[in-house]
Amino acid sequence: MPTVTGPCFSLEAKGSIGKAITFQKKGKGQAAMKRPVPTGGPSAAQSEIRGWMADAVAAWKALTPAEREDWEDYVS
Repeated sequence: MPTVTGPCFSLEAKGSIGKAITFQKKGKGQAAMKRPVPTGGPSAAQSEIRGWMADAVAAWKALTPAEREDWEDYVS
């Protein structure tokens, strides 16, 4: 949900409404535009990092409840 300062569209709005419109500050004014849609696939670096995250999620799910509790205690 966009953040609005003052009455809608008058002073400042930033963020997106759904997947349709994006509000942002451009120079000295505000801009409302169609939300950009990325083209092309992820880069090699993005794919590598996503693979690491998938491995981390799989490792977390493979832990026993006692091991998870130990990690939760460790980080708090």
